[in-house]
Amino acid sequence: MHKQGKARSPIDDAAQRLRDWALGEADGTLLGNEDDLIARLGVSRVTVRQAARLLEREGVLNVRRGINGGYFASRPSVDMVETVVCAYLDTLGLDTRHTGGVATALWMETLRQAANADRAEAGVLVDRLVRELHELGLDATLEQVAAFEKSSRSAIFRLIRGSYIEVFFGINAAFSYQQVTSQFEEGVPSSPQPHHARFVERWRKAKLMELEAIAEGDEMLAMMTALHTRKVWIDRGSAAWRGAVGTDAEKPGRG
Repeated sequence: MHKQGKARSPIDDAAQRLRDWALGEADGTLLGNEDDLIARLGVSRVTVRQAARLLEREGVLNVRRGINGGYFASRPSVDMVETVVCAYLDTLGLDTRHTGGVATALWMETLRQAANADRAEAGVLVDRLVRELHELGLDATLEQVAAFEKSSRSAIFRLIRGSYIEVFFGINAAFSYQQVTSQFEEGVPSSPQPHHARFVERWRKAKLMELEAIAEGDEMLAMMTALHTRKVWIDRGSAAWRGAVGTDAEKPGRG
């Protein structure tokens, strides 16, 4: 005997129909005003408003008030997804070892695929990223380093057509970065710190190794360098890096 699922509420039903409508239109398309939606969905004004709130949170509907306002089709962005999920993860009190470990595994797989990507396309990308990397000096701030990381990662994800991996990597990496900056950089400029300059030096070397592995098409080297780069970031957020100048974090040979 087939077991029927629980009947949806009028709000859920209206939200699903409105969701399908919005996703069937191009991003930014005007769906109409509130009266238009009431007529099309055949529901009350209260139901339309509650359904619209649900879809606004999902990022598939944009509600604008005023003379030129209305209900517009929208698309959720990766940044919005990262923000929402990171906020949820923060409420769970997660340790960054968990999210960082997942990000590391995903990045190793990303570089493995990048090493097997089209050689001509990979070569052009590597040349561009190496030039941009050399423009960052040892006085680069944490924000500048993070900006390069984000843009270069996006380029590599595009190289492997890895949008699925990018979403999940971004969530885990964003959460880890958020925890590091909140614990370590709060109210403190990053560039004057001696340990930060050492981090930038290690990070630049690691990124160059990653790019070299991609250019050479060396799958194993790519995975090893991915692991090393992630370790540099983990060290950056560890207790050792947060210690005062003169601790083991600053001694030659560390890391």
